Amino acid sequence: MPDTHALTTTPSPLLTEAIRALEAGGPLEDAQAARAAVRAGGSDEERIAHRAALLAEPLGLAEGIARARRVPPWVLLGLGVVVTLAGLGLAGTVVDAQERRINVMAALVALLGAHVLSLVIWLAALLWPGTQGGGALLGRAWLALTARLALGRGAEAGAVAQGALSLLQRARLLPWLAGFASHVVWALAFFAALGAMLFALSFRAYTLGFETTLLDPADFGRAVQALAIVPGWFGFAAPDIHAPSDRALAQWLLGCVLVYGLLPRLALAALCAVVWAARAPRLKPDGTLPYYHRLAARLEALVPARVIDPDTLGPT
Repeated sequence: MPDTHALTTTPSPLLTEAIRALEAGGPLEDAQAARAAVRAGGSDEERIAHRAALLAEPLGLAEGIARARRVPPWVLLGLGVVVTLAGLGLAGTVVDAQERRINVMAALVALLGAHVLSLVIWLAALLWPGTQGGGALLGRAWLALTARLALGRGAEAGAVAQGALSLLQRARLLPWLAGFASHVVWALAFFAALGAMLFALSFRAYTLGFETTLLDPADFGRAVQALAIVPGWFGFAAPDIHAPSDRALAQWLLGCVLVYGLLPRLALAALCAVVWAARAPRLKPDGTLPYYHRLAARLEALVPARVIDPDTLGPT
């Protein structure tokens, strides 16, 4: 999974943003922290980060962020198990049809329908950033559960969550991080579904076809041929729509789930990880905000005046 170390180093952008969120309700007592930050020197950004780290220590923010860094893989694994069990159940429903008959088009819609819908929502979040809060529902659930389990409730936990959200939105990484979690969970579900289907179709006999009452069967046949094009690149032969065998249709169904379900999710998870690595350096507070301007000016005012000995000056 993407390395979130950029969000948890002390002093860190996340601590800085968390302190900003806390101070939205009123300034914290920071006399000692401000003087220590000034003595540490550095740029305005470094002073502000040092002050935030000192203020965060007694509030337990650093410890909460450290816990938050350890929790995400376990939450993602838990979501993966839940969705994988759902995938196994869905595969069982598909292959255990009454009288062992499987309508391959209905099975394909059942296996890929929710996957395609969630993928469209995620892509919309990328194309229209204003809708990014609605993308990758599994990813959003991952982020919410991580914050809840690692930080609990309270003003401090809310400040850390708000700070992380602010950094991710500013770096335009929120849909990519949520998307990574969603793609990984879907990939696990497809692995499970394919494994269950492969086992069932290998050791039991089923009758496969594409039946319809309202639609033209020829349209279904053309759809089967069209969907078989890409799986054909991976060695899955297209079934003969005039006299399809059960074996050919079973291979077609497995090939479609692999090519249109599992492989896109694996590729997109890798893409999200690459984008995270490329944009992680952008996880910085917005220094143009009035809050940071005021804070930088106040810290600058605490810098001791530099006294120049007149005797050291040359003749005028």
